[in-house]
Amino acid sequence: MTICTSRIKATESSEQDQMINQTLMHESVHLAQACKDGTGYLAPFGLKRSTMILAASRQAGLRKVVAFDSRLALIDHEAFYMEDKPEKVQYVVRKYCF
Repeated sequence: MTICTSRIKATESSEQDQMINQTLMHESVHLAQACKDGTGYLAPFGLKRSTMILAASRQAGLRKVVAFDSRLALIDHEAFYMEDKPEKVQYVVRKYCF
């Protein structure tokens, strides 16, 4: 997995470390989704969208993704939901990738 952090580092934010960590968690969810069915394609875990409440900033991020490709709605909803929940990310990575 490769993550480009240049856009985050270019911001004048005191939260750069937090933003990099969230990005790592988000992309790790996608890694587990890719491991899930063994084909390398992203597959949702099957979490109910109604139980995955997103903050306004994450909802905005999800809208950008869906505007790009609506097929990614559930996949990215899961990733945005889990990106600040490292214990859940660790669980799905271990469950599906090891």
